[in-house]
Amino acid sequence: DKPTAWVPLINNAQQKPGWVMNVSMKNQQVVVESQYPVSMPGDSVYEIWLMSDGHEPMSLGFLPASGKRIIPFAKNWADRILNCEVVVTMEGPKGAPDGSNMGPVSDKANWKKVAF
Repeated sequence: DKPTAWVPLINNAQQKPGWVMNVSMKNQQVVVESQYPVSMPGDSVYEIWLMSDGHEPMSLGFLPASGKRIIPFAKNWADRILNCEVVVTMEGPKGAPDGSNMGPVSDKANWKKVAF
């Protein structure tokens, strides 16, 4: 049993994470699950990014309003995904045009390794 990596994102007023991300190296996917939803302005979305030194920021799309979102990642990211910083930005409905033109940062965190 290998450790699993996860990261909590954007705490609500009770300091509980609005979303939790979990990475599966075996399935090459990131799962983002809504836990304690945080209200978002009607004209905005939260976009998730992986930031790795020396690489263009990689958007994982939007945080789900409810439920979960499964996001596959490229094989070439497998070696560095757990060393990335996870950054959440606030964007307009279409998201950021690219990693150089992101909106304001709402949250950022590093992965934590845990064993279940």
